[in-house]
Amino acid sequence: MDEMRRKRIDVLIIDPFVSTHEVEENDNNKIQQVANQFTRIANEANASVELVHHINKASGDGKGEVTADSGRGAGALKDKARSVRAINTMSEKEAERADIDLTDRFSYFRVTNVKSNMSKRSGHADWYRIVSVDLGNGTKWSSGDSVGVVEKWQWPSETTDDEIAIEQLTRSSGESAWARTETITRQRTGLGESSAQFLASTPRLTSAKLAG
Repeated sequence: MDEMRRKRIDVLIIDPFVSTHEVEENDNNKIQQVANQFTRIANEANASVELVHHINKASGDGKGEVTADSGRGAGALKDKARSVRAINTMSEKEAERADIDLTDRFSYFRVTNVKSNMSKRSGHADWYRIVSVDLGNGTKWSSGDSVGVVEKWQWPSETTDDEIAIEQLTRSSGESAWARTETITRQRTGLGESSAQFLASTPRLTSAKLAG
């Protein structure tokens, strides 16, 4: 915290959360104690803290929609967070509506605020895609390297966007539309494995993440 204050660091991102402790992740009391330490850091350093947390095996692409309750282990982390965001990769239905090849849909993902104690939630998802960028380091012997970069992406039309919003509300059976709406998966290309991720901020903060 001294280093954060000295360098005026106001955002701390921990990825993944599980690497910061050795307690039983299914024990709510112990996870609560760990989360309290990040709350203390946020308060004393006057900073925002984001914790990237893996999701359970029942959620993710081809399974259930990633929601605030999709984080693996104890739910105390989610309960402690002021804000939780979820990321989901583009579904096959969404790819068809956006006229995107099904083999390319994994490069597209949406981020939705699934919990917010400090501000109003809109229910609107922000869309992004991963594109390949040439680093320009090629030689006459090699074509060079490229890296995956995330950029903002918008639906082809407002109508399509509205249809997708409706589909998000009614996507999974057995749960209410509102319970299924907001998610946070994180598509990791070039930065790690492809997986949904769950982030949760400490009570002092306004945003956070969970990851898989």
